[in-house]
Amino acid sequence: MATVLLLDDNEMNLSSLQFALELAGHRVLAAEDGRKGLQLLAANCAHVIVTDWQMPVMDGVEFCVNLRGRVIFCRAPVILLSANPEPENLNRPWTIYFRKPVQLPTLLEAVESFAMHRPFRQGAEGGGERLTSRWAGMNPRCWP
Repeated sequence: MATVLLLDDNEMNLSSLQFALELAGHRVLAAEDGRKGLQLLAANCAHVIVTDWQMPVMDGVEFCVNLRGRVIFCRAPVILLSANPEPENLNRPWTIYFRKPVQLPTLLEAVESFAMHRPFRQGAEGGGERLTSRWAGMNPRCWP
């Protein structure tokens, strides 16, 4: 199970994607714009981020740029969604781009793939999380 931050200003998209991700076994943090997403990340750890591009207040690209400026989330996998063609940005601050309407199995497969490569996994003993990196002294809940 991974924690997924989901950002979309369309309430129907947000609730249906949240339902699909939770049904797949993930914990979902949801917000309707990038600024609220950054506020959620200040208090929670997300392993994968799924964001819409066009949103009020702070759009998905601006959110990605702000996210990459934070050391703890500089390598967090970000899935950018939009009905428009992929933005022409030479320094792509997102990991992967999907054009809407994206097939749900395709999106879930990408989330699962990114969730599998996070720095810690479920421990076999007791179901707790344990680190698999040299940062063993760090609290894994604070690390993407």
